[in-house]
Amino acid sequence: MSRATRYSRVAEFDEAGPSAQLDDSRDGDRFDFCLRPSPQMRPGWVPGVVAGLLVVATVILIVVAAVISHQANQSPPPAAPTPVATPCTTPSPFPVSQMKWHDCSVNTNDGAPIFPVVLAPETITSFKGAYDIELNDNIEVKAQCGTLKVPLDWNNATDSYCSSIDIFIKKIYLTSSPPLAKAPNHLWMLPGGAGLPGSVNEPVAAGIVQAMNGSVEVYLIDRRGTGKSDFLGCPLPLSNFGGCVDWAKKPETAKRIRAQTVTNSVKDIIHAMRTVQQGEQEKITTAVIATSQSSYYLHRLLNVIQATPGDELKSLLDAAVYDSVLPSDVTKLPQSEAIANYVGLNLLMRCAQDPNCAARFPDSNPIRTLTDLRLEYDNPSNNSCLRKIGLTPVQFAAHLGNMLSVPFMNLVPAAIYRLKRCSDNDVRAFRDHWLHETAIQPLEERFGISIISEYINDFSELWFVPGSATTISEGVSKSGCGWLLGVADSALFGTSGRAFSAEGCVRKEQAAGAFNYPTDEFYLKYPATSTPLLLMNGDFDPFIAMPWAKHSYTKLLHAGSTKVEFIEVPNAGHTPLTNSPTSYGGHCGLDLALSFAVSATHTPELSCLPKILPHNFDGMRDMNLKTFGYSDAWDDIM
Repeated sequence: MSRATRYSRVAEFDEAGPSAQLDDSRDGDRFDFCLRPSPQMRPGWVPGVVAGLLVVATVILIVVAAVISHQANQSPPPAAPTPVATPCTTPSPFPVSQMKWHDCSVNTNDGAPIFPVVLAPETITSFKGAYDIELNDNIEVKAQCGTLKVPLDWNNATDSYCSSIDIFIKKIYLTSSPPLAKAPNHLWMLPGGAGLPGSVNEPVAAGIVQAMNGSVEVYLIDRRGTGKSDFLGCPLPLSNFGGCVDWAKKPETAKRIRAQTVTNSVKDIIHAMRTVQQGEQEKITTAVIATSQSSYYLHRLLNVIQATPGDELKSLLDAAVYDSVLPSDVTKLPQSEAIANYVGLNLLMRCAQDPNCAARFPDSNPIRTLTDLRLEYDNPSNNSCLRKIGLTPVQFAAHLGNMLSVPFMNLVPAAIYRLKRCSDNDVRAFRDHWLHETAIQPLEERFGISIISEYINDFSELWFVPGSATTISEGVSKSGCGWLLGVADSALFGTSGRAFSAEGCVRKEQAAGAFNYPTDEFYLKYPATSTPLLLMNGDFDPFIAMPWAKHSYTKLLHAGSTKVEFIEVPNAGHTPLTNSPTSYGGHCGLDLALSFAVSATHTPELSCLPKILPHNFDGMRDMNLKTFGYSDAWDDIM
């Protein structure tokens, strides 16, 4: 096809204007407009054009032949060297490097207040002779941060440096004038939940450092997959959980999930402790406080230390505190739905024993009143107050369950009383205040929280116990998640929908193993250690039942641990460290933990126990205003 032939057709189109239609169907050939000469072209031009093209083609062939001949006489270029794979092996043990610190903010969320830590006088006295905690005038809480490289999988000796991850650590300490006479001791705080970052403990860590006048440094660690450590989170919203499952099945993601084990996490922590300790010029005390689900990690950490050959790690820890105790061998997280119900009913029984609280209810029976509210809802002919505030009985139970923290739980009877009374002011109080204060927070991967890490740990090790006579898995497999849904439907107090709830059950079945890893030799085991251990559990803990905590205490003794103390903290909720308010303004759990962890004798100071506040079902003014819009919990008094 010649250039003149092609452009002649285009010229015809241009002359006809943009509204002209090309007739591409002539002679049965759709594209024949590119082949047919224009009638305006003079035939005498064709031979000249062809002859010119032949001359140009001949010249091009001559030049190409000359170039090929020249290249043939040249020596070929040297071949590129074949890449040599660098072997990737892990030195054994993994090398302990020097920690590189840099200044950073005390609180990740700037402006967050320091948790006010008030210690009992007896606790301060117990430190005398071991630590000088007399207050100085010139003190300032500061923080330093750093990252530490660890193997992706501590058990894979051929794939560490090539597959390493970073672990974030924060040190919170006090500067004083004059400086402390001796090096501060180390207190490591592990947050509850497998997916929570260490930053959740920043306010209380700063309060501890301040209250103890810098005699301790507190270390917070973002466990693998959380916070500012190499994060593990689905790139899609969790509402698209099917997409998250597909992401989890990709080879690189699956490799990361298989390494997201409790054992790998505690080996990270041990490595961090060793790294920090090596920079100290004198012997210091190192203790750890493990909160809630981290107590499960603490069992594993002590097991790993005991199983490591040699004596180096045996002296790594001087004391350990379990703040709410999750067992190694009988934990079934879905049962927390039932535990919350038991704690709520126990609370209402305490109300029935309190003359002022009991007087608000017919027959002094708040449990009956709560049951009546559910039955009224089921009768469509009744104008149920639950319907007026827009809640089903199951939703109302979940909101009540969200009140089971100290001291918020004290307002549960008043909420039931107001709902039964159901005045216009009561309905407004629920709509404008109570529903907001008790709202169920959706699961989101924000503030460094890794819901995926939570699922991996829960689904792999904490969902049910294999080999038990009646496991949760058997109940679930028979009816889809019917067992849990049945518990939620019948409970008077529910939970907020975490990974151990019916929602987690549905997602576990949907994941079909995508968020699971194989368990190892430490699974279900308790440590045999000479490290002093303190176990404390609140008797109003809606997540970890008191029998679970006592079971852990017994199993630790049977395993061979030699220095174990158990304290049942009265009127305390989940994690008594900061949920056991006292008459002197502090929390008894902090006194128990600190006196045990960093005193010379590792003996808990028990004088705070009788000072824990009893249940006050009249509430407190500020909390009443936030919850109901009135300063009085029961009546409409501003």
